[in-house]
Amino acid sequence: MYYYDGSKFKVAILGDDAKVVGANQVVTIKLNKKTYYLKTDAKGFVRLKMPNTLKPGTYKLTAIYKGEIDKKTVKVKQNLKTKKYTVKKSAKKLVIKATLKNGKKALKNKKITIKLNGKKFTAKTNKKGIAKFTIKKKYIKKLKKGKKYTMKVTYLKNTIKTTLKVKR
Repeated sequence: MYYYDGSKFKVAILGDDAKVVGANQVVTIKLNKKTYYLKTDAKGFVRLKMPNTLKPGTYKLTAIYKGEIDKKTVKVKQNLKTKKYTVKKSAKKLVIKATLKNGKKALKNKKITIKLNGKKFTAKTNKKGIAKFTIKKKYIKKLKKGKKYTMKVTYLKNTIKTTLKVKR
């Protein structure tokens, strides 16, 4: 699963007779220090839509029904990518690109923000999942030669860091 891709955790709940339980049975699911109380459907399944608070990483998920505990591991993959950049102090502009994809599927029309040296830049992804940020000469001149700046690239609550090095 990728960050905030709408994935759902689905599990069949079995009763004491080892058969799937019916509808409206309450199941407790614990994920990332939060507890959810869900009801089973007519086929005995519960579904939990993964919240956007799950940043890329690995999480423990616990499903509890009548004292029976089922533990799973949920892995949320990173879907935001960029690279390190270098710019000359005399450059007329710098174009920074960030890519947002769930596997091979590009996420279009999504808002991505870059924070560089206290200034925010915002762009939307195109049909290929790429957001382009143009940093103008006026802003580049304010950066110090020979210094590395940390850039924070953010999509919803998912943030990655990269660097921008300013050359002479």
